[in-house]
Amino acid sequence: MKRKWKKTSLCLILVVVLFFGGCSKKNEEKDTPPTLLEEQTKPQDMVIMTVGTQKLTYAELMLYLRSRKQEIEALYGTDIWDYQLDAEGTTYEAMLKEQILNDLIYVKLVCAQAGFLGITLTEDELLDIDEYSASFLAEFTEQDMEYYGFSKETVKGIYKDNLLANKIYESLTLNVDTEVSDEEARQMQFWYILIAKYGYDEEGNRLEYTEEQLEEVKKRATDTYERALETEDFYSLAREVSDDNDIEIIVGRFEMSKELEEATFSLKQGELSQMVENEKGYFLFYCVSELEEESTNAKKEEIIKERQEKVFDESYRAWQDETEVKIDKQLWERVTLKGKDIGLKEIEE
Repeated sequence: MKRKWKKTSLCLILVVVLFFGGCSKKNEEKDTPPTLLEEQTKPQDMVIMTVGTQKLTYAELMLYLRSRKQEIEALYGTDIWDYQLDAEGTTYEAMLKEQILNDLIYVKLVCAQAGFLGITLTEDELLDIDEYSASFLAEFTEQDMEYYGFSKETVKGIYKDNLLANKIYESLTLNVDTEVSDEEARQMQFWYILIAKYGYDEEGNRLEYTEEQLEEVKKRATDTYERALETEDFYSLAREVSDDNDIEIIVGRFEMSKELEEATFSLKQGELSQMVENEKGYFLFYCVSELEEESTNAKKEEIIKERQEKVFDESYRAWQDETEVKIDKQLWERVTLKGKDIGLKEIEE
């Protein structure tokens, strides 16, 4: 599973989970002692999970869940939590809880390596964390703070974890080669026409053509190619005759079928391809740009991040094997996002 930080400028900002969520590698769940709940009296101090020597408290978890609850309900409404996502009956609430828990495992596991790697936060970074924490807490009422057990130290701990995890990532990927050639990342821009070998009925179901209809399709493709050779406005022609609503594509190497790539990637700007047949129909391409700059630069960033992820994952997999993860399943099952407030639901008799 690809982690979300792969698409961001920073590799690991789990504070982003407060607003966006993410996904990470899963760890084996191991039960904590069954007396854990009995030994803890203040909800905010309850330990939901330990990752090596790192702890996740109830108060910390509430900070993550509260903002996610607000975001999700603003998008989908308050009834979203019982919505079933699959045939097994997995609810949206269960999916999101697992996703956030995996994110938290990931950050805690990375932070647990800081001492071994000799990575710490600077005084300036700690001052920034103080400022961020104060700004964040200003959004909460005193009632919220008391109800969930939020404190400045809890918020600071979250910011520290995420900044530290980011520094660890940067440290381990510092020597990754960041040179990517234009040719390796090249993205080309085309306008294209598709003369399809199939149609659709009134209900949107795909209809396969008969042999007679396929002959008509072939003739139509030949006529279209002849018109394309004569026109000075390929774009308008494509709009008129193509069976695909989208007539523009920006694409790189190995992102199309072999026959389509062979017909297109040797084209120069303003050149027209041959008509190419495959199982979908007949394709005709016009090269708008041999190197679409914005998309090529974005592809370079993607390639660099893939290299960084590959290097980092080698260390992360080793940490997974060496680090014990314990989750208090009884306490975790009681955590709910449904209702007016998040928190612990009552134990069912």
